Amino acid sequence: MNLILIKPEELLTVHDDQNNNNNENVVVILDSKDARTKHILGHLQKSQGSLVSIGILGGNKGKATVFPQNDGRLKLQIILDTTDNNTVLIAQRPNNNNNNNEPQMTLLLAMCFPKRLKTLWPMIASFGYVRRIIIVRGHLTDSNYCKSSALQPHVYSPLIEEGMSQGGHTRPIQVDVSTEHLLSRETLDKLFLSFEEENDDDDAGSSKKGDRIKNTAKVLLDCEGSGLVPAREVVLTNNNTSQSSILPSSCCSAIVAVGPERGWTEEEASLFKDYGFTPSTLGLNNIFRVDTAVIAGLAIISAALEESFQQKHQSSSLILSKEEITDESKKDERWID
Repeated sequence: MNLILIKPEELLTVHDDQNNNNNENVVVILDSKDARTKHILGHLQKSQGSLVSIGILGGNKGKATVFPQNDGRLKLQIILDTTDNNTVLIAQRPNNNNNNNEPQMTLLLAMCFPKRLKTLWPMIASFGYVRRIIIVRGHLTDSNYCKSSALQPHVYSPLIEEGMSQGGHTRPIQVDVSTEHLLSRETLDKLFLSFEEENDDDDAGSSKKGDRIKNTAKVLLDCEGSGLVPAREVVLTNNNTSQSSILPSSCCSAIVAVGPERGWTEEEASLFKDYGFTPSTLGLNNIFRVDTAVIAGLAIISAALEESFQQKHQSSSLILSKEEITDESKKDERWID
């Protein structure tokens, strides 16, 4: 764990009785069997008064003081931020660490071997740019896999939190499981609904299917045939040629679709193409297992998004600098006149 994740409901407010004052402290009490307790006291070997890095799920990051209890439990006292004489709990502040302008990734994964999926949950969640994980039922997916407990929130939620802790980030990851029916046009319409830009125009519904997810690179992996485009190239080309690519408020984003063990069918590949996905490759001579393809794909696309993000902000900074120079020139001209 590179960050001790704490859920907002675990936060307790207690009075400081030891110092005989009316101050209130925010603390977390962890059970002796809690994995975080074992990690802090065992692996990190923290003792009374030591500091650990913590993050509030859906909130910000900070520090906490360690206080081992006699009964084996562990008390973490949150260090509150004090600014302008106002004490603010980090969980209640706007989350500056989770900037909406940061690159974002969505993984659409056809249900694979359940044991493999359980291994993948924390690995996927460790990528800081992953915002959404979608599990669908591919045409070549074993239908028995879709009955697995690996698709249940009580199983994958702790695994996702484990990955977030490893990756050191606090933004919650949305999970959508749609395995009741085979992947279809209706499935994609339903799953991608939240990505559509709001538009009150009467002809809003006339937009092309491939344009529904605006300014987002759409990468389709596990495809056969010629003409496959490197995944990195898809991301860089999309984000650098987008009309809003140089605007500071725009966001670099990508969706990567990975098929099951037996890959996507021609029908599924054609469906993805209708929705603007580009058949892509992680290397023409590479044939990966699903778990390897997922991690390699996310790593390559994450790096490409980071590159696009940096280029975009360099361009926007350059534009702002030119505007400042122009404004100063106009002031000088007025002075001369």
